[in-house]
Amino acid sequence: MVSVMIVVCSATADDLPDTATIKRRLAQFETVFARTMSRLYTSLPDSVQLSSLSVAVRPDRADRHVSLWQYLNSPDVPLDLLADDRGGYALTIQPALFSGLLHVRRDVDRDDRAAQTSLAGELVACLAAEAAAELARVFEYQIALLSDGLAIELLAGHAAHCVIDYVTSTGRQLDRNAIVLGAVRGKHLLGTTTITPKLSVIVGQRELKWELDEILKRPGLRKELLLFADDLEVFLNVLVFI
Repeated sequence: MVSVMIVVCSATADDLPDTATIKRRLAQFETVFARTMSRLYTSLPDSVQLSSLSVAVRPDRADRHVSLWQYLNSPDVPLDLLADDRGGYALTIQPALFSGLLHVRRDVDRDDRAAQTSLAGELVACLAAEAAAELARVFEYQIALLSDGLAIELLAGHAAHCVIDYVTSTGRQLDRNAIVLGAVRGKHLLGTTTITPKLSVIVGQRELKWELDEILKRPGLRKELLLFADDLEVFLNVLVFI
């Protein structure tokens, strides 16, 4: 038996901004999120920056992460992770960035903490940009309905704070997936106030009030579902409007 899913949308195409506006708002979210995420991470203690940032995993050991600190300082971690044949490593950063790791480990004094944290900052900036694009894709509907400027800045900044909370409170290694999960699962104490800011959203002739700390806790525009029915596997892209 195959189940049929019916999705009811509370907005029409006429209620949504035009394509140029949507692209502009998504771009603003990505830029502010990546910038804030990088600033917050590089403000953490040097030891935390280096030990919390993942550069690779060992798939043969339950995806055990290799932190930047381990790569730069542990003799048990090979110099060239891509060429290692002692069990295999999978990078959690873009391969194009690996040359920077090689340079710092091979040519820079191990006591040069400034060079190490500078490298961490570069890696986090790239990871944050990748994660920002994924968040913008998943939450395209919510972001597109926010007003240009302050509203999007507040959401992007809030999401970045949630990531830092998620990583530091759970002890999870920072990679692209952790950044995306952190934006959704993390928390951000909004100063000393207990009042949650609300953002106004105009949909057609209606004004909605979205609480800032709930926007990324809601379903996104596209949610990928994998349905199993006997021997049938079906991927669906479902539109979900809130």
